[in-house]
Amino acid sequence: MAKEKKFEFVDLDKECPDVRSAEWKNMPEFVQDDLTPWKSIYVHFASKEDMAAFALLVEQGVTPNTRQIWYPKATIGHFINKRYKSES
Repeated sequence: MAKEKKFEFVDLDKECPDVRSAEWKNMPEFVQDDLTPWKSIYVHFASKEDMAAFALLVEQGVTPNTRQIWYPKATIGHFINKRYKSES
């Protein structure tokens, strides 16, 4: 019969406290701005006409498939084509 293997989880912070700091040494600082909304509300419409009137009022496209909007309209950042550049 094959011997059963046993696995043990190791807390790297306790076992090797310098491992994490060594990995991040000389990495650029990253600051994440808080992009969460100050307040969110649900808006209910009794008819398509009411929804269209609301869209005109906020000057944004609102359709039956719209899940959320920002007011005023937010500029959404796209960062997939960005990368860090060394300052040195």
